[in-house]
Amino acid sequence: VVPDLTERVRDYLRENGAARTDMRPFLQYQNAAEDFTIQVGFAVETPLEGVGDIVRRDLPGGKAVAALVAGRPTMGDHSDWSTIIEYAVEQGYQFDVEWGGVGGREEYEQEIAGAGPTRVYLPMDVAP
Repeated sequence: VVPDLTERVRDYLRENGAARTDMRPFLQYQNAAEDFTIQVGFAVETPLEGVGDIVRRDLPGGKAVAALVAGRPTMGDHSDWSTIIEYAVEQGYQFDVEWGGVGGREEYEQEIAGAGPTRVYLPMDVAP
């Protein structure tokens, strides 16, 4: 699913002459506890309107717990993501409700997701 979504967004940007920024491609997860969704994104210099299910979205700023993972982060019990979430809870952080509860973003060092190190961000509302 992710490679197909990534290619569709990449094609849309190419067809519309969008200049990408230096920010790495990313996956954004939302509503991980309930209604799991994945968004594929590329930062662009000039915003585009989007078409169909390809939409423009601003990335929220703010506080986050961050980690660097070798390769593609794992999900599920005893995974990279569960370790990061457990760390945030143990440290007293509160999850950012704008992200639908527990959700986060992965930025890839290389164009192909998981081919190199991945930066993982878990947005927080309140730091301890």
